[in-house]
Amino acid sequence: MLFVPSVETTVSRLMFRVRPPGPDEMNHLRQPWQSVCQAAGVAPGRFVLMVEDSHELNAFAAGGRTVAVTQTSLRLPPKQLEAVLAHELGHHLSGHPTVSILSWWYALPARGAAFLARIAVRFILAVADAFARFGGGTGALVALLLSLVVLTMLAFVGFWLLLIPLTAPLLAWASRIGELRADRTAAELGYGPHLVEVLHRWIAADGRRQESVKARMLATHPSPTDRIHRLHGLRR
Repeated sequence: MLFVPSVETTVSRLMFRVRPPGPDEMNHLRQPWQSVCQAAGVAPGRFVLMVEDSHELNAFAAGGRTVAVTQTSLRLPPKQLEAVLAHELGHHLSGHPTVSILSWWYALPARGAAFLARIAVRFILAVADAFARFGGGTGALVALLLSLVVLTMLAFVGFWLLLIPLTAPLLAWASRIGELRADRTAAELGYGPHLVEVLHRWIAADGRRQESVKARMLATHPSPTDRIHRLHGLRR
């Protein structure tokens, strides 16, 4: 259903809180988008442009045809805005949003299992605390019995729980590869230098934060510095 155009537009507006561009915003978007699509050899009308009411410098591709930019991105110089749009078009041309939808869909059982496990643990702690008021032995016995019940439940959903620590880093790694591939597409369309300028703006706005190893493993985007380095390498 998410690939039906009307459904996709509705879901995008609800999930990502985006909206159709206003007249002035469309005037800013129309020519850059047409230039990017012309460079890529695709029809501009094949995709739907949306705007996110955010002050962050950002954009994203979603579903089968949605390209969204923030209000701040609309204020970029024309060539830099084209570079951002070229990056997002690169996601669509490589099918990355489709893969993201499928990954989200097939990860639902594991997420559901993790949710149930958290609820069960909280329930055990709450009941044990309540029974502890009637005596330490009674509370410990109740907690033990409930733990056995929860362990029995987890035996049925354990397969999905085991997948969580394995799939999360793999999906994040695949997302980072997709970002680099979209950067390459933008560079192949002639927007490499302008995309580098946008990434420098991103660094200036966000700063150079030091992240832990776990955060880097689960990051869905490579660092702007790494992306800049790779874009410079494509020009050699």
